[in-house]
Amino acid sequence: MRPEFCMLGFLFLLSLFAPGARAQALDGKLRACLAERLSARPGPEALGERDAFGLMAVDSGHLLWRSQGRTLAQVEAGPGSLFKVIAAYAALETRKVKPDHVLRCEPGRKPEGPKGQKVRCWTAAGHGPVNLSRALALSCNRYFAWLGGQVGTADLLRSARAFGLGQGTGSDLPGERTGSLPRAPSQAMAGRLAVGQAEGLMVTPLQMLVVAASLANGGRRFRPCSKTPAGPPSEVRAVIESGPSLRFIREGLIQASAYGTGSASGLAQLGMAGKTGTAGWAGMNWHTHGWYMGWAPAARPELALVVFIQEGQGAKDAAAAARQIMEQVQLERKACEGEDR
Repeated sequence: MRPEFCMLGFLFLLSLFAPGARAQALDGKLRACLAERLSARPGPEALGERDAFGLMAVDSGHLLWRSQGRTLAQVEAGPGSLFKVIAAYAALETRKVKPDHVLRCEPGRKPEGPKGQKVRCWTAAGHGPVNLSRALALSCNRYFAWLGGQVGTADLLRSARAFGLGQGTGSDLPGERTGSLPRAPSQAMAGRLAVGQAEGLMVTPLQMLVVAASLANGGRRFRPCSKTPAGPPSEVRAVIESGPSLRFIREGLIQASAYGTGSASGLAQLGMAGKTGTAGWAGMNWHTHGWYMGWAPAARPELALVVFIQEGQGAKDAAAAARQIMEQVQLERKACEGEDR
């Protein structure tokens, strides 16, 4: 048996014994204590002034901790592999791709995807045979380029809108930008769109934080709110109604932490599930943004997290910063719970 399946087995069983992996309501008193204690912290040392992170309660949209610069709501960047969760959702909802369909990702094979697309996998060695779940965990470009061709640009963009991309989140953060979706979509761009590298596809870290929370809480899309963390939930903006599709994706992102792109940073040991992403700058692909989005605990989500690093890689830099953030969150949570006793 492959070593990665040892950790995977435990986490997968954990997800099965938590029906629907339903989000847990974070006690209002604990939420307020966490927000107060975390706001006094400067944030992880790994993040610079141009980087961003945000921590949000998945059951209310309250922002408990965030970087203080403009980046969280105002900087727009390509999502890279974070978009693969939306592509997976589109494939499952349209039923244009069978989740157990196996594609071989190997050196020497021609890039998959619509005619005219050149989408290569990020690892020269390839991922071997992958289905949808394994492709999510390993972030296989070749598989998702093929998936994009099967699903089509129109359905990919429809799912992106359902998750709130291309529009504001309605947060109370000043100067929020909306990102963008491709203005002249064509079937030829479907492969690159599915891997999150299409021209005109831009998101903000705040939008991807909302996506992470929506995946974690069963499809509710809350309005991020930085005020009154002990108050009632913020307004629900929309609902994504597809339990089976969301459960499938959640389990794939549990696997990503167990043996996939988030495993090197030890995110599974912190009880996290999530997705890394690396996106090239427009016209400057030798510069990359690093992304991480996810939630904790994996099976009973309470907190959603996003990390954006202006110049970095997802699996290396953003995932490592996510670990630092969650370690600090766990320390402060223990302190809050100690005060309560």
